[in-house]
Amino acid sequence: RLGAADLAAAKGVVLDEVDILLGDTALFREQVTPLRALAPDTTRFVLVTATLPQHTAAALAGEFPDMAMARGPGLHRTAPGLVEELVDCSGGEEITLETGVARKLDALHAVLRKHSAQRTLVFCNKIEACRAVENALRRKGSPDSEGVEVLVYHEAIREDVRQAAMNAFLAPPGKEAAALATWAQVSGQRRAGASGGEGGAPPRVVLVATDRMSRGIDCMHCEHVVLFDFPRDPSEYVRRVGRTARGAGGRGVVTSLVLGRQVSLARDIMGRNEKGMPVHRVPDL
Repeated sequence: RLGAADLAAAKGVVLDEVDILLGDTALFREQVTPLRALAPDTTRFVLVTATLPQHTAAALAGEFPDMAMARGPGLHRTAPGLVEELVDCSGGEEITLETGVARKLDALHAVLRKHSAQRTLVFCNKIEACRAVENALRRKGSPDSEGVEVLVYHEAIREDVRQAAMNAFLAPPGKEAAALATWAQVSGQRRAGASGGEGGAPPRVVLVATDRMSRGIDCMHCEHVVLFDFPRDPSEYVRRVGRTARGAGGRGVVTSLVLGRQVSLARDIMGRNEKGMPVHRVPDL
């Protein structure tokens, strides 16, 4: 837009998360198209993604007719160091949306106590669910409120608060207290009381987020992912659980809280992962 971009000397351009940049949703086509126009014909574009549904592959092939695929063994698969567990929250005398959420909140408290991870990432499908989880975890007297910092990351949160929450969650061991102090100052929230200082136990941090946290975030210190809401498609499952067990030899736990029809879907995905199979079809080009 400013006319300041110059790619004349660019030998290569890497487009990460390309299924979002140029896939069926094409959320960033307006930003990417000018780059292609500025690059000389000799520039190689490298398109990178961890999930590539067939229809997205077809759309990319239309954009890049000479595209060739270099596919690693991890496409549409979860990390080998990942432990998956399922919690069936169905049942009860009254079957309503409200009672289902209440059962999942009870299950969430239980799995947080069970694993007691230093860093836990809780995924919700909607902002309303994020708020319900946040309120439940911060509620005075909650079994998980004492000494646990609850952070939130979704589009209804102010950008500076969102960034401070991410920085605190991603802070390396020993740096959490300073990052959490910055988050508290920016957000106006009171700390839960875990000092993380010298001689004290490091603070436990729970980040409640939508899918804004499922892509491009390198959570090297995240030990536990909880799917409070089960994702709408298998690709999103792979992206969410990929926030833990990262890197060579990485280990982590994912807990899926499921209701009704989600139970069979979750079991099918977990069964395929256990057998080392992709969660859905690998595309042909």
